[in-house]
Amino acid sequence: MHALDGQIGQELWQFKLGGPVHFAPSIVVGIAYVASADHQLYALDSQTGQVLWQFTADDLTTKPIVTDGVVYFGDDSGQLYAVWAGVSEK
Repeated sequence: MHALDGQIGQELWQFKLGGPVHFAPSIVVGIAYVASADHQLYALDSQTGQVLWQFTADDLTTKPIVTDGVVYFGDDSGQLYAVWAGVSEK
């Protein structure tokens, strides 16, 4: 995963995930929530790429959606997850 400066296109950081990403990340309050095919939901600092936390599930089959401080996503076993986002939305 690569983060680019939106004005000049220069790479800000990169982070190697354990599998491909099939959905765009959700970015809320400076945190990028990324569902990877390596069975992980990652919360990355959007400025540095540092892993803030990760959560293991079956194959993630939906884009993570963040609302009211909770990340919602589904997996291929039919489970719907609601995980605390680790931030307070402003």
